[in-house]
Amino acid sequence: QGGEAAARAGPGFFSMTGAEQAQYAATLLLTGGIAGFFSGLLGIGGGTIVTPVLALASGMPQQAVVGTSMVAMIAPAITSLATHHKLGNVQWSCGSSPGP
Repeated sequence: QGGEAAARAGPGFFSMTGAEQAQYAATLLLTGGIAGFFSGLLGIGGGTIVTPVLALASGMPQQAVVGTSMVAMIAPAITSLATHHKLGNVQWSCGSSPGP
């Protein structure tokens, strides 16, 4: 099953030619720039723009696109949590219980 998914995903980045790598990198950079611009302009999360554009422009399978989008949120989430913890805005007791 894993081999089938890899075949559908196409060649990996390191098996691409130099021109293909450059085009792929440019697509990702352009996607990030557009997402950042519209996220700032509209006040929305970048994933709202990045996820569909990445799926359409990169040729990556949907699972890889969603996984990439989720992994990209780890650093900002940890940074935000640390900042709000320092400011005293985090109530750890609220997050430690599963219900009301």
